[in-house]
Amino acid sequence: MLVKAGNTLDNIAGNVKTTDTVSAYVMTDDPAQTLMDAKDYVFAITEKYDYEHTQKAIEKINETVGTQIRTQVYDNIPDMVQALYEGSADAMLMNVAYVDVVEAQDGYETFSSRTRTLYDHEEEKCGYGRFTDCRKINYNRSVCGLYQWFGY
Repeated sequence: MLVKAGNTLDNIAGNVKTTDTVSAYVMTDDPAQTLMDAKDYVFAITEKYDYEHTQKAIEKINETVGTQIRTQVYDNIPDMVQALYEGSADAMLMNVAYVDVVEAQDGYETFSSRTRTLYDHEEEKCGYGRFTDCRKINYNRSVCGLYQWFGY
């Protein structure tokens, strides 16, 4: 019975894959075409929203350009966008999931037409809940295994 329940759960849930993308945005008229062109830029970031993925993007950018990029921390996303618009930041790092939120704010409706993506850092996350390995998840289909799977 427990094996059948476990198989049913596998069939319903499967391995769920999500992709988080943090992009480096610049103004549309910015001359940089690659990360190497922007290696001396100041990148606006925020540590309050999705900082885990932003940090991973920074690590990958540093690896790509062979040096530590300069970052400027802002309290929130609108402040980052404003810094990019005003030129106090040359680029900004933000999860693409926030673009709609930015464009819903007064004065930022044209974010997508005023900026362009210079770089995308994508990270896949797979699994259920706390299980995040992209390989097939094997778990003990005993009573203990089911309780653990459900997080009890």
